Amino acid sequence: MEAHKRDTRMQMFFISFPSIIYQFYMNAKKHWTDKVILAGFFLLALAGLTFYPLNVNALFSIDPAPISPQVFVTANANGTASILNASTGIVRHVQLPRPVAAAINVETSPTNGMAYVLYENSLIGETTFEVGVLDALNGRFVKKLQGIIEYFAWDMEISPDGKYLLVATAEGGYPNLLPYLYVFDTNLGKLTEKIELSNVKTPADGVPKIAVSYDNRYAFVSNNYRKEAYVYNLDTKTLTGTIPLVPTNEIGIIELAPTANSAMWLWVPNGPGTTIRTRTAIVPSLGFVDARYPQLKAPNVGAGGLKYDPLSGILAMAVTNKIYNVTSNCSIELQNPPPGYYLPHSMNFSPISGHLYLTAGDDFITVNPAACSLVSSMTLPDTTNTGALTPDGAFYAATTVGNIYVVPTNATSPSQIKKYNIGNTPINDIEAVHSVQFN
Repeated sequence: MEAHKRDTRMQMFFISFPSIIYQFYMNAKKHWTDKVILAGFFLLALAGLTFYPLNVNALFSIDPAPISPQVFVTANANGTASILNASTGIVRHVQLPRPVAAAINVETSPTNGMAYVLYENSLIGETTFEVGVLDALNGRFVKKLQGIIEYFAWDMEISPDGKYLLVATAEGGYPNLLPYLYVFDTNLGKLTEKIELSNVKTPADGVPKIAVSYDNRYAFVSNNYRKEAYVYNLDTKTLTGTIPLVPTNEIGIIELAPTANSAMWLWVPNGPGTTIRTRTAIVPSLGFVDARYPQLKAPNVGAGGLKYDPLSGILAMAVTNKIYNVTSNCSIELQNPPPGYYLPHSMNFSPISGHLYLTAGDDFITVNPAACSLVSSMTLPDTTNTGALTPDGAFYAATTVGNIYVVPTNATSPSQIKKYNIGNTPINDIEAVHSVQFN
């Protein structure tokens, strides 16, 4: 940073240098001879180069290396958001606009340090949701996005370019629910689209989930109850159509993950020993490609995780006690998984090392998917639910009721894990903050 300040001073000096010379000449002309003036010019130039050594690169280029904040934001059940700086240990709490019942989800902008918190209003006899915007780098509430979300909001995602914030809902009240997608324009700060995804009413909402392809073109919303997914084109602002997820006579868990230009669903049927399957959407034709994985068997209860790394192109699954690299067809078997089934609560790829970090039960696991090898496994002080990784891959945060455990990803001992208490409240979601600045 000191070098940057020095470069800035140099630019200011050389920009003003012609005016300095001109002022010197006009004053000297009144009192001195030409030889004295020339000598003065020489001394002035020598002094300038002594105190501000010429650096052409400093004058005409700026290092665009991003500063990666080591900051996490949580959505808390008591209607607050907590902002934790992992490098300093400072925790700030932000009260969301009242009346607020609970904060449900949080998403962070990939570019500007803003965090979007989805929260439920606590008006009697009415269930609505709104989105609050936080300046996470400075720990303050900025504003609410314009637009009310009706009935129950299940999932929220932000597009990879940060332009759109999407919320999936089920509206109408039991037993007549309809799925909707809300699209907020983050630049305009308001709701721009509300799309009815299906006109078929159902008695259950199916816990809709959202994924946005990494090319920012398509949003996919899955409906587990109806076993179908809706495809929305963000470019044309149109609902493209519907893709069936699995055979309608099967029961299980569906996980959704975005890929480079589409999305993939992981199907984990209920019942031990059943075969794991995936379905990948083909857009814009609304076709799909299925794959089966006989080497991966479902646990007693359907549970699994799916994560795509846009940098390496690796697609990883976590089912029972195995981490499977779909791209290179290899698996990593974890030892001594919890009894019953192994549920990954969070999965995150590091953009620096390419390692995949997982929390499952009270375990923090690091694997190298490219080499199909287990890097390390560490026991956390408690069973966690949600987790997030800083953009520089330096810290992983996992949450329990009222606590955030921060693990340096290069940690070799549980003694390096730090615990931060934010009060006796469940933490519904956690995300890391992203910011692109100039050094």
